Amino acid sequence: MNSFIRTAQLALTAAAATLLFATTSCSKKEDAAPAAPTTGSIEGTITPANSVTTVTATNVGGLTFLATPNTTSGVFTVPNLAPGAYVLSFAPRAGFQVAAARTISVVAGSTAQAGTVVVSPIPTGSITGSIYPADGATRVEATSAAGVTVSAVPDATTGAFSFPNLELGTYTVHFVVANGFLQEPDQTATLTLTALTAALGVTNIHGNGVPRGTMSWTVNGTTFTATALTGTVVASNQFVVEGTSTSGTVSDKLTIALYGSISTGTYPLGSTPYYTARYTHLVNGIVTATYTTLTNAQAGIVNIATFDRYAGATTGTFGFVGVYPTGTVTTTATISNGSFSLRF
Repeated sequence: MNSFIRTAQLALTAAAATLLFATTSCSKKEDAAPAAPTTGSIEGTITPANSVTTVTATNVGGLTFLATPNTTSGVFTVPNLAPGAYVLSFAPRAGFQVAAARTISVVAGSTAQAGTVVVSPIPTGSITGSIYPADGATRVEATSAAGVTVSAVPDATTGAFSFPNLELGTYTVHFVVANGFLQEPDQTATLTLTALTAALGVTNIHGNGVPRGTMSWTVNGTTFTATALTGTVVASNQFVVEGTSTSGTVSDKLTIALYGSISTGTYPLGSTPYYTARYTHLVNGIVTATYTTLTNAQAGIVNIATFDRYAGATTGTFGFVGVYPTGTVTTTATISNGSFSLRF
């Protein structure tokens, strides 16, 4: 009996030991350490916060991983990166320069710090210049390659104009000329990071050669003021101006014709066919008398006091005795106190 009990006790002891071993083995399996991390990440900050649209991380194999910076804080994170070297590049928003790329090494299980990426705004440029004369153009226009046009009004005294705060690029500068002036060719101005200012200098706006302004004269004590002017003034070869004064059906015309290079100085009338003057009287459009210097040597003078070929402006005085032959009778007319102030 005692032998049977002993045998049973031994069996129970062995079973308990087996159960304990099995329980211990299961517990060890459940408490095993987690697997080691295989990826890392990159973190950084963009400033100003909204200056970059996308951050791109590129590994040595050419694979790219994208991140979008927070528009308020500028913080960006590129997660789940295999260990290795990555080149970070930054896509700027409009108005900002491209920040320099930087290389970051990623270690599994950690976050590599890219630091603060400072993005600089693209600077603006300006176009400056002036026109001569100051009233030669009503405005100046600058048009970008994208077709955006801005305009500036030249200073009424100096003719200076400027276009500040322009985006960098190439612009076509156009001059909207005033009445009486010739259209000048467009100019090109280019603004770059190394040339933020384009100075066009002085642009001469040339007159169209048609005289306009004032002209007056006195004939035998009666003063006439031209209400209409015609002719052509070209510095290189001619000064032809005809002023007409009209009252009802009666018109009086005064013509000065100088041929050759024109500048300031005194021109004798009647001594040469190249320097002449003529006074004409008309009634109902019919010429009743014409007094000319053509056959009257040293009949008078034209004095050009000022002559600015670029501004298209001249002033001066004149006087002469005109001859009107009518058959066997010759009459004269004395023109005095003649003056002109013209643009051309």
